[in-house]
Amino acid sequence: MQIIKHKLGALTALYAERDGSVTFTLAPTATLKNIDEKKLTLDGVKFGRPDPMVQVHVFGDAANRQYSAGRTMRNSDSCFQLKYDGQTVQRRGGATEIATRFRRADGQTAEHRLRHKPGRRFVECFTAYTNGSDRDVTLEMLSSFSIGCLTPYAPDNPTGKITLHRMRSQWSAEAQLESFPAETLQLEPSWLNYGARGERFGVAGSTPCRGFMPLIGLTDERARVTWAADWDAPSSWQAEFYLSQNAANLSGGLADFEFGHWRKTLRPGETFAAPPARLTAARGGMDEAAQILTEFQREKPLPPREEGLPILYNEYCKTWGQCSRENLLPLIDASAKLGIDTFVIDAGWYDKADKSSGFYAPKRDYYPDGIGEVVRRINAAGMQAGIWFEYESRDYDELTRGGYGDCLLTRGGVPIRNMERAFLDMRRPEAAAELDKSVIGFLRDNGFGYVKVDYNENIGVGCDGAESLGEGLRQHALAARGFLERIKRALPDTVLEVCASGGLRTEPSFIAAADQVSYSDIHEADEGAIVAGDLHRVLQPAKSQIWAVIRAGDDENRLVNTVSKCFLGRMCFSGDVDQMNAAQEAVVRRAIALYRECAPVIRDGRSYFLGKRGKSLRNPSGYSAVLRAGRGGAVLVVNTFDGKRGVLSFRHKALKGLKIRSVFATSGAEAEVEGDGAVVIRGLGARSGGVVLLN
Repeated sequence: MQIIKHKLGALTALYAERDGSVTFTLAPTATLKNIDEKKLTLDGVKFGRPDPMVQVHVFGDAANRQYSAGRTMRNSDSCFQLKYDGQTVQRRGGATEIATRFRRADGQTAEHRLRHKPGRRFVECFTAYTNGSDRDVTLEMLSSFSIGCLTPYAPDNPTGKITLHRMRSQWSAEAQLESFPAETLQLEPSWLNYGARGERFGVAGSTPCRGFMPLIGLTDERARVTWAADWDAPSSWQAEFYLSQNAANLSGGLADFEFGHWRKTLRPGETFAAPPARLTAARGGMDEAAQILTEFQREKPLPPREEGLPILYNEYCKTWGQCSRENLLPLIDASAKLGIDTFVIDAGWYDKADKSSGFYAPKRDYYPDGIGEVVRRINAAGMQAGIWFEYESRDYDELTRGGYGDCLLTRGGVPIRNMERAFLDMRRPEAAAELDKSVIGFLRDNGFGYVKVDYNENIGVGCDGAESLGEGLRQHALAARGFLERIKRALPDTVLEVCASGGLRTEPSFIAAADQVSYSDIHEADEGAIVAGDLHRVLQPAKSQIWAVIRAGDDENRLVNTVSKCFLGRMCFSGDVDQMNAAQEAVVRRAIALYRECAPVIRDGRSYFLGKRGKSLRNPSGYSAVLRAGRGGAVLVVNTFDGKRGVLSFRHKALKGLKIRSVFATSGAEAEVEGDGAVVIRGLGARSGGVVLLN
């Protein structure tokens, strides 16, 4: 029985070994003196059994008892057959990597790697499993991470003081944080301290943010410490809240066999690594912990042309898929007049029946002189040209007619179809070769500097081509993400936007592959401002593209309201920019000028959520308010929903010492600083908005 500790700056990793099993946890270094080490070692606990840090299940091994079968695959005999086999620590260039090894009697091994770099407030980890036996081994579960013994600050978890967190997400309702007491899931021990208790949740399919997002957290309200994790999840994934020995445990990674039909067979000598995860233990609540995890996104620098957060126009909410040279030219002129930086041609530009130049041939009646001529007009107006593609999911008849029937994803030997839609198998070399020509070649040949890659269907539980449907889906999703990386390698200066019916691929690995991510398909509804702000918990605003759809009939209130939410991320206009009157144009110009001033804070700041709103997203009440603060000042974005608000007062330590520089709001609304650290806004009506820049 031992506890191994490694201080990693503001965090400390703790490994509690007992009887060859190891429980892993994290703690803020400043709180080590408050940890109950007897809880870590289970000293004196009835039915005491560690919660293993490597959660794995090998086909054929015994499952756990405690009424767990069918509910969870955690803590099977596979976990306990792995015995602690030592730990090594390497330090290179200030970075620390801790490798913890486990071995079974038959030679199967697992290795848990934890990495920390100086200055980080989080750690990275992953688990690799090697078949060192003399027979094939089939995995049915392998976690990316497992954080145990929560909370380590009390011998028994205090009733009503443990809050669980997860992120619900649906189409046009992304990133809705759900926080609730552990008792809501019956995450408290039975009278005998026996019986597996917990909840497994996640997403099955190829849109990984449809239902939940891959983020999990737990707060000890008494100690004011929050543990949180996110992980790469381009396809089916799961997470679990689990109770063991009156301690909560968080785990996550690939969806297992029961949840996502995943099995992976390893031949002797083969290794499989679970997707990487990021973990933190933060002083404060889930808002703090979640944003610490998004700091990882900043480590990949934006392309040079993206540093200043260029402003976009996308024509979709104007032409609704009927984008021709004739109707684009007025929009190009109007966008250039406003000072827009990037003009994006969205869906509807190609001829589904014309295969003369591969997957994508521009409609000849729409572009009589070729689409390159329109690109030159965009460039001549001083803007970068962008274009939309959706190549993973297409009409079944379109794919078969084009000769790609053998490149479709199948399940049980039959093409997977969602009504008229089918799916290109991204693992197939011939599919990649076609897309090299039809996408990468098209972008290069026509001078596009921006590409929007969309995805609007879900494959479901999985596809053929591997040991299991879930493994087939995992391989396909990696190939799909890999093609994005292929675009960037071939065209490194091209700006790449990831869209999946809005935000249904807003997960770490697709975020890393993209320069911008579509925040949602909420084009014109009030709740767009709520989702735009809530996304700060999972997506850096510098990558979050938010649309303001302009309508010719907009009054000042509606115009200011829709444009204000763009200050929560990347400003993108759509709609009737060619039909604005002088007053409307003046409002948009004011917004654009202020946005360019706010860009450094939007890009580099930290967010605080100050709104007060009701439970309904579709019919919101109250108001949303997000304060983005950084070294250059602060930006306060407010959107109201019901009734005249009168006076709104916002007090926060990040506002101390700041003065108002600029205000974007409707006529008659005003903002002022009162005292030290408070901003008061007066005169906002219902369904209105405003932005205050302070420095």
